[in-house]
Amino acid sequence: MRQNNKIHSLEKLAEVLEPLRARKRIVHCHGVFDLLHIGHIRYFDQAKKMGDILVVTITPDRYVNKGPHRPGSGLRELRCRK
Repeated sequence: MRQNNKIHSLEKLAEVLEPLRARKRIVHCHGVFDLLHIGHIRYFDQAKKMGDILVVTITPDRYVNKGPHRPGSGLRELRCRK
């Protein structure tokens, strides 16, 4: 499945995925991913091999407390990466 608009609210994500659940294996990765690095990429690659569709969700900045000036990249910057 190729979606042009890959960024959804949780409600919209559930709506998009529901018809696919019967015929596709959906893999879900969740995290902060504020400093995206090779470990994250490997994690996504391995997860994708476990199913047909990879869904990545990101913890909102307001719930992240990793110390001063963290998260390093805010949710807005991460959403711009495609």
